[in-house]
Amino acid sequence: MTSKHLTGVAIVLSPFLLLGCLSNSYYIEREEVERLASVDPESRWQSVRAVQRIGGSDNPPEDDSLVGAPEASGGVYISTVVVDSHHPHLHYPPRRPIVRPVVGVGGAAPSSSVPAAVAKSTPAKGNGDPDSAALIAAAVVVGTGTGLAFAGSEGARYDGWLAVNPDEPLHLQLRDGATRAVALSSLAPDDLTAADGAIIYEGEGERFPKLGRAPLHRAGFTLSSALHLGGIAQVDRSTATGVGGYLLLGGNIANIVTLGLGATADGGVDSRRSLLMATIAPEVEVFPIRYVGVYGAAGWAYRNTGLDDGTRADEGWLVRGGLLGELPLTTRLALQARAGAALEVFPESAAVTWEGQLGFAVY
Repeated sequence: MTSKHLTGVAIVLSPFLLLGCLSNSYYIEREEVERLASVDPESRWQSVRAVQRIGGSDNPPEDDSLVGAPEASGGVYISTVVVDSHHPHLHYPPRRPIVRPVVGVGGAAPSSSVPAAVAKSTPAKGNGDPDSAALIAAAVVVGTGTGLAFAGSEGARYDGWLAVNPDEPLHLQLRDGATRAVALSSLAPDDLTAADGAIIYEGEGERFPKLGRAPLHRAGFTLSSALHLGGIAQVDRSTATGVGGYLLLGGNIANIVTLGLGATADGGVDSRRSLLMATIAPEVEVFPIRYVGVYGAAGWAYRNTGLDDGTRADEGWLVRGGLLGELPLTTRLALQARAGAALEVFPESAAVTWEGQLGFAVY
């Protein structure tokens, strides 16, 4: 893998654009909208599964205050009435009293410093380019910093069940890009013909009582970052202890399999010479048990060794694998630990080493 290719990989592993501010609006998946349309109108408000949006507006795109309002002859629902349900002492959340102009909510990624590139030594030795390990190390540092901020926003993001006023407007998201507002109590199966989902807007105040988060759900985009430790095969065929970081960008399928591109960057802590080891490899994680699984990867390894007359750069390959476990923190955030072994192969040396890490996974 050339430095040009690694530059592209470094950009991919630095996901600044994935960050954003949490919005006071919630997205309801089509399956949940279908469920709501199939139950009695008086029972719909008690429990609505929704996901807090990132970067969306707190308020609807237009005034919908009259959607679902009771007629002059009398309405079925009164927002101050307490309704018996499986959630004791739960009241209808109030309707939004006024709709404010649309104010977009955006976010910018926090800035992260990138370590200075490792300077090429003269003369260079080995079969590799010193910049290769440096580029991967920089991507891991930047990606880890970004991942920490991303984990903070995703950890605070609410994904669970809400109590919603029966006359609260659901803004159906139509397949042609348009939206249509319909009151929750008036929702009918015919309304779902061209809708992919719906959005409810809470405004600046917290009007929707939160009934509880959903369990850990691995779905879609996945980011993992961790403190990484492992053995490093040295030029003299001995093994040094390395400490550094780990970064994975990928996606999860069916809450069981995660596929992605992983990278590590470790510096030798007990080596007699300066030592930098960086790896990048396609990776797979499989969870046959809900919170316990296995991982495996195969890819490229880059090693920079400081010598008296400069830096020796070696390029090789590696295979790694082992066990991993997760401790759910929220619906989309889990503490993750891994332990395993790695085969590192370079032109003049090869070794089977150990590795371990502790960090987090965002789904």
